[in-house]
Order: sequence, then C-alpha cells, then structure tokens
Amino acid sequence: MRWRTAVLALATLLSTLLVASGAQALRSAPLKVRGSASIIASARASSSSLEVRGSVTDDAGRPLGRAHLRMKVLDDAGRGVTLPVPDKCPPTLGVELARGFSSIPDTYILQTDAAGGFCLRVPGALTSGQVELSFEEDDGLFEPARQVLEIDATRRTLTLAFSPQPVSLNLGQAHHTLFVDTKLKQPPVERSAAERIRLELLLREGEADGPTKRLANATVQAGSRSQFDVPSSALGSPGRATLTVSFAGSETIQPAERSVVVSRTAQVQLTLAETGAASSWSSGTMLPLAVGYVGGAVPSGSVEARVMGRTVGIAPVKDGAANVMVRVESSRRHEVEVTLHYLPDAPWWRPGPPLEARVTTVSPASWTRWGWIALAGLVAGWTVLAWRRPRGRSQQETPKVALPPGRPQLELVHRVAPNSGWTGRVLDAHDGHPLAQAEVQILGPSFRGSGTQHSTTTAHDGSFSLPPIPAPWPEGIQLRVTGVFHATLEQPLPPEGEVLVHLTTRRRALLERLGKWVERRGAPYSQPVDPTPGEVADAGDRQGDRAVAEWARGIEGAAYGPAPPSATEEQSLIKREPGT
Repeated sequence: MRWRTAVLALATLLSTLLVASGAQALRSAPLKVRGSASIIASARASSSSLEVRGSVTDDAGRPLGRAHLRMKVLDDAGRGVTLPVPDKCPPTLGVELARGFSSIPDTYILQTDAAGGFCLRVPGALTSGQVELSFEEDDGLFEPARQVLEIDATRRTLTLAFSPQPVSLNLGQAHHTLFVDTKLKQPPVERSAAERIRLELLLREGEADGPTKRLANATVQAGSRSQFDVPSSALGSPGRATLTVSFAGSETIQPAERSVVVSRTAQVQLTLAETGAASSWSSGTMLPLAVGYVGGAVPSGSVEARVMGRTVGIAPVKDGAANVMVRVESSRRHEVEVTLHYLPDAPWWRPGPPLEARVTTVSPASWTRWGWIALAGLVAGWTVLAWRRPRGRSQQETPKVALPPGRPQLELVHRVAPNSGWTGRVLDAHDGHPLAQAEVQILGPSFRGSGTQHSTTTAHDGSFSLPPIPAPWPEGIQLRVTGVFHATLEQPLPPEGEVLVHLTTRRRALLERLGKWVERRGAPYSQPVDPTPGEVADAGDRQGDRAVAEWARGIEGAAYGPAPPSATEEQSLIKREPGT
C-alpha cells in the first residue's frame, strides 16, 4: 500500500512540474507587436515650386523623431518624374536625391527632426500629378506607412486631422465620439468663400486590404470642426482596424483623406458553471469555464489557475470555452481558494478581474468517489449559453460630448446670486481635455497694492473655485487663465457663476499670431498660400529686415521644436514682434 501511495505522489509531483513549466513557457513566449505609424502631410503647388510639409507620428500620437521618409513625384499617368536637386526647409534635418533607373523613379530621402516634422521644396512648376510619401522603419518596430497627396494648383487644398487622434476604442462602452479638424489652404488663385463639404468616416478591418464599411457621415463648413458619434456595435470585433475620414472633392476643393490605425479592445470575463456559489472539486479535476466579452465568445488566449500565487493548472481558450485541469494535492480534506486568470495572446484582449473558486481537496485514495464526467456533461450546454453578456448603457443614455470651440474662449455657463463666487473648468480648446495645474487669477487694484485679488490652480479634472469679491468691483478688473503649456487668456471678469475656459497651446497661438502679422503687413510677406515661419524668415532676409527674419525663425523653433515653448519664451517672442 505504501508503494502505491509513493507512486501516486511521484506522479502528482511530475504533473505539477509539467503544468508549472507550461505556464512559464506561455508567460515567457515572445509576443512581437509592431506599432503603426501615420504620415500627416500637405502639398502646396505654386508657379515656381512645390512644397511638401508634414510630420510622422506613432499610433499614440507621439512624434517619430529622426525618421527617414521616401518621397516620389508621379505625373498624371502614374509614372515617376525626373526630380531636381531639392531645397530643404525647416524643420527637415537632411535630404538626399536618389537617382532612379529603368522602372525605378527618382526618390527624395529625407530625415525628420526630433518632433517628427519635415519640409521639402521641389523647384519648378509641378502643378499636377501626385506626391507619394512612404515610411519603413529598419528595426521592424513599426508597420510601413504610406500617404499619397494630389497636386492641384487650381483647387484649394483641404487637410483633415483627428483631434485628438484615437489610439484604442473600448467596445465595452456604448458609443465613441470622434472629432475631425478641417483646414483649407489657398491655391495661387483669387480667394473664394468656404463651402460646405461632406465627410465620410470609414472602418477597414486590419491595416491593409480588409473589408471596409461606412460608419458615419457629416456635413460641415470647410475649415471647421466635425463630430462623429459611432456606436460600438458598428465597430466589429476586437482587433486592429483602420479609421479613415475622407472628402471626395469638389470643383473648388481637392479630395482629401486621413487614416489612423486603432486597436478595438474588450474586457474578458470568466464564468463558472454555478455562479455565485462555492463549488467543490477534487484534485486533478476539470473546471469548465465560459470565456466571453460584451460582444460574444473570446476565441483565443489561455486561462491559468493559481493557489497562493502558484500555478496549479492552465488550459487554452477555444471558441469561448476553456477546461482547466486543477491539480491540488493534500493528505487530508480541506478547502482552498483558487483564482482563475485570463492570459491574453493579443493586446486588444484586456483581462477582467480574476475569478475566485473554492476547491475541496481530497487524498489520492478518494479520487474514485467523484463522478466528474457526469458533472462536465451537465454544464456543457450552459457553457455555450454563457458566451454573450449584456452590453453597457445604450447610446441614448450616454450624455453627448460638447464640441470644443477650437479657439480660446471664456464662457459663462450658469449665473448665480451675488457674493457666491466663481466655479468652473479649464479645457483644451481643440481636444476638450481638462487642463490640470492651470493658474486662474482675478486681477485688479487692491488695498494692499497687489494686482492679484484672488488666485488658484485647477485640479486634475480642470476644475477650480474662486471666492466672491465685495461689490462694487474695481474698474478694469480681469480674469486671467494660464496653462502649463497653453497661452494666457485674459478677459473682463464675468458675472459670478459657473464658467468654462478654453485655452490653446502656445505653439498654436504663436503660429496664429504670425498669420495675423502677415495679414497686417501684406507684401512681400503675404502669399496666395498661407506662408510658413521659414518663408516669412526668408522674405525678411531678402528685404534686409533682420528683425523680421530672427523673429520668424524664433516662431518656427517654438512651434516645431522638440519641446513646447515656456511662458517666458512666448512673452519674449511677443515683445520681439516687429512693429509692436
């Protein structure tokens, strides 16, 4: 009898070691996930040159600095054009011309700066055809990216950009709100009024040649912001997909398109046959599980069983079900807590909370007392029914997201009784995200001689509160709001109540300041196409106006540099503005 007990103990030890090694192998198996890259660019044609400017970002919207791009120019028939020696413009670090031969066209090879930006000017009158930009990372960390731009000198250029750029879409929530900014570039013809355009939002499975379906459409005025409300039920199953917003073109505006790769994610739930009740199993017993998410059954992955952090069983998931063999040995009968964990094999599957199960152990001699085959048969049908889980709140129950204005703005949302003070939030004017640590001040004369009556900083959700000021208010009293990376907004103090403050980044504010300066100054700085800071600086050099050239290059460095400008740098550039 002793030798039989010893043999059984040895067999149990070996099986436990095999299970543990299998779990370790699954944990340490290399999972290579390649990121995606996006090219955002525009091509501006004039009678003397073609300028291509843009940036390269990853799937989280972060810039890809020191990246190498290839650029080809194709004629109307799709053949490569013989290219001249290019002129690089900031922020491009370097550019080379690779001469083609036979069926290989000439190619420009250029390098982005630390912020992922690039600019290239091709001399000559290139007024039709296409510009093809491609990115392929040598280390294999990112999927290749490609962007094709139409060259059209007779119609206005439209650029589209998701703001903010979506990275992942959680299928567990009822719907998603996506914003798209549209911006018009002027061609070298007389300025025409903006027209209403129709945008389409498309979803393509995967990242290349998967099936495509239309999610939504919107009609907006060209140059404004568009909003799309997409139910999660229209997004399909978890996995990678490509979101594309497109404009088909019109008689006055060129076609435009913008694509981003997103990951549709879902939380995985594990369920036992008898939910909410303690279940007893002996050692070496199969635990039948349903593995599902809000949209149905989970097709892959693994489920691991642990006791006090030690792996006691592991099984693959197939078609929404897993049968985990739990091996818990004991010399006497007692209960132990087993936690069941889902182990994903793809980044879009998000493990839910571990599932707890109470397992009753028995000695090896009592294994034959349990009829587990009958139990497995009883729960087999239930496993299939447990796949589908209820979806979250319907779209009608979800509050609609307010559309950010896209410009600095102070808004009185709700007025309250006098001597109640002010409450409110500070948000980004373009993506609507709350701004933490923004400084909110009430400025005006005070009895102590200080210009600050009250001051506070915003919380993590952008909220703030200011106490009331006794009436009558001093003449010229102001409300000033400054963000960590956002330009200062200063306006007359509104009536007491709830206010909403929208701020723009200092980069955007400085570029808009340059544009307004060019409009006031006119020739030779103004152009049919909106000039870049580099073009304004070049014009200043040609005019011998050193102050303009240095100021414009300062704007260029602040707007396109690797680090956002500080408040001190912003104020320095404002003071250096020529003519002020």
